[in-house]
Amino acid sequence: MGKLCLVVGLALVVTACGASDEGGDAVEAATSSTAPTTMEPTTTMPAATEDANAVPLNLTWDGEACTFDGPTELTPGRIVLTFSNESESAAAVNFLELLEGKTIEDVIEYNGPEPTTKHHPSWSRELGSWSRVSAGLTHEWEAHLDPANYFMVCVQMDPLGVWLGTGLTVDG
Repeated sequence: MGKLCLVVGLALVVTACGASDEGGDAVEAATSSTAPTTMEPTTTMPAATEDANAVPLNLTWDGEACTFDGPTELTPGRIVLTFSNESESAAAVNFLELLEGKTIEDVIEYNGPEPTTKHHPSWSRELGSWSRVSAGLTHEWEAHLDPANYFMVCVQMDPLGVWLGTGLTVDG
């Protein structure tokens, strides 16, 4: 009976963790999940990334400010975004591509004063980085960025508030 439960459990895990070949024109992303200790989902990357030359980008939410550490001008290639939720409640991160020749200045004008409660602009595209992260935990997201303008935000879940992390330009 114990072996049967193990086989059934493994089959469920393999089925639930199936791969998808969805992809965007400007970005190829990868995340992997670990079993969280809370009911809120979190994701982390393995300790070694696929590409040792990936550019590290760090975004931190402390409950009052969204702070970015890393370069804002990049060449096409791999990045690893690490989001650290140092606040006392759940937060989220989102990394987006700007469309139609828009710039970070357009995002700042669209958002207005922080925090905003607006959804991302129609002239931007989510890249699959959205993750709700429990207090005290981190989320890592790896992607290949092609030439374009991008931006990232920190999201306080309750009460809802969105803060701009930074804008990025990938030239190449």
